[in-house]
Amino acid sequence: MFALVALAGCKKYAVECDLVVQPYLMVAQGSDPHAPAYKARVYAYYVGYKDALDMNWRPSSYADAAAGVIRHRTTGEVRSYSRMGEQDHSAERIDDYIHIPLTSSPVVLVAVDPVNRFYAYRKFEYKIPIEKILVPVTFKVWLWEQPYKENEWTVISERSENPAREEEPAQEEESIQQGR
Repeated sequence: MFALVALAGCKKYAVECDLVVQPYLMVAQGSDPHAPAYKARVYAYYVGYKDALDMNWRPSSYADAAAGVIRHRTTGEVRSYSRMGEQDHSAERIDDYIHIPLTSSPVVLVAVDPVNRFYAYRKFEYKIPIEKILVPVTFKVWLWEQPYKENEWTVISERSENPAREEEPAQEEESIQQGR
């Protein structure tokens, strides 16, 4: 079922596996660290061995991440996702994990929480045939002010990209409450 094919003259491997991303949501410090992040999406990008390991490709904003786009950090070149996974709430599925079949390594992974407007990215590499690989990512909503790193993921809130946008809804809400 699984094939390991070494390509002549390079260190890249073609390996089939089921990548299982476990998207979690923590709404406050000390809250349940394993609450599912509903509606999360994960994108996988095959970008080449050196580019993946050097993290030359990544989303440049929440809008890019949500659209399934990454950019080369020096050239600005744009790429769309190679594989995408969403949560499947069908009758035969009993978990809230996201399954993505991978056929080669390394890849750049991008996880998106559209409800709380967070995104995360990381490189991911494996070299041995394995049926299933579990990779957790936790969106910590209370840490929206600045990016943080956890389990090799860099996690960023859309609000931390442009803090001035955070004030706009409050002003609009005031106007509504005052009947303007």
